[in-house]
Amino acid sequence: MATAQDICTFALSSILNDDASSTPASSDLNLALSTLTYLMDYWQLDPQTTIGLREFVFTPATGTQSLTIGADISVTLTSASTVATATTTQEHGRIVGDIVIISGASPAAYNGTYTVVSVPTSTTFTYAFAGGTSPATGTILVSADITTAMPPRLENASFCRLGGVDFLIGFASAFDEYNSQPVKSNQGYPTKCWYNPQTTSQIARFYLWPASNGAELHLMIRQVPLSGFASMALATTLTLPMGLEKPLIDCLAAELLDSYNVPQPAYSQVKQKAANSLRKWKRSNLEINVLQMPSAVANRSANNYTA
Repeated sequence: MATAQDICTFALSSILNDDASSTPASSDLNLALSTLTYLMDYWQLDPQTTIGLREFVFTPATGTQSLTIGADISVTLTSASTVATATTTQEHGRIVGDIVIISGASPAAYNGTYTVVSVPTSTTFTYAFAGGTSPATGTILVSADITTAMPPRLENASFCRLGGVDFLIGFASAFDEYNSQPVKSNQGYPTKCWYNPQTTSQIARFYLWPASNGAELHLMIRQVPLSGFASMALATTLTLPMGLEKPLIDCLAAELLDSYNVPQPAYSQVKQKAANSLRKWKRSNLEINVLQMPSAVANRSANNYTA
């Protein structure tokens, strides 16, 4: 992950012929930062520029029928004998049978990967453990299977991989379509999946049908990485999708050209480089790489914006 200063430094070096490892003058950095801010603001008018795919790779245990996706939640822990009760600061979104990951507790016996035994309320659940002093102390968190801010949706570009072969994940059009599939414990490649984000708990549930056969899941989410830039400082870390850093550097350099005495042909070269980088990024944002399909199945690609 790059900082705003990294982006500015590389952009300045491409037009001032400086060593990219050296630190430009503060006046140049401040000018570049201001230019970067309004460039990112302008890019909001073109979703194809600012939106990219972010990939989460997760291999569920064989037989898994659903998994959770969401951010860590703070929790307090008490216990009676070998049953721990977790009380969360917000709705936890868990159901009986879910796998939860507990960390940060003392005694350490509370920590680990456990199966939810019961869900008394929307902010409490229980699990069995070895036993320990009650209540637990520490900064305690409960994590989902995939830890990230809850995606509003998963993209049809998502796929699974087993033995070096990729298959697109099939999404049901409604939960009823998933729910109508027979024998939820059958294992195979996911063909009727349902993604259910929960706004109250900020925990999403991804239902798999058939159940996992051990294939590696590559879940794609649409990411808008250029938010929050109005208060951006040089030290701000920019979380960018793979491949966006170079177009951002090249386009910033092109925006800065008129503030410096850059002669021809260097001026035109920087402009052309920026145009090429942005064109390539936009093209990649329309289509993902061809999946690794066997010849009998044929190669397929997927559109990021498919509903």
